Amino acid sequence: LLLTITITFALLYQYVLAPSILHHTGWWKIYSSIPGMGKVLYSSWTDSCAQYNDDEGNNNNDGNDQQFSDLYIQCVGNAAVFRPTFVSTLFFLISAIATKTNPRLNREAWPAKFGMY
Repeated sequence: LLLTITITFALLYQYVLAPSILHHTGWWKIYSSIPGMGKVLYSSWTDSCAQYNDDEGNNNNDGNDQQFSDLYIQCVGNAAVFRPTFVSTLFFLISAIATKTNPRLNREAWPAKFGMY
């Protein structure tokens, strides 16, 4: 069940969240209204893929809509997958270490595991 949750979040981040951040649509308009947060979040999602973006012709005449290369959009979407999978990896590593120290933790405390996850 926990891996299913991770896969669901990874797909949502890749196909819903990353495009809305790139194209400034959906919930992004609400989040970017918080002073200073929009720029930080945008750059944290896109900086690692900057080498794949075409610098020529990014802005249209209206200045709001940006055109990105397909490789750049794919890179940002793929980078979005790393966030929930990294958190999941940390959770399962910590669970493995805790189980190694106390084997009963693997058989018990499942509600606590779901809560921590």
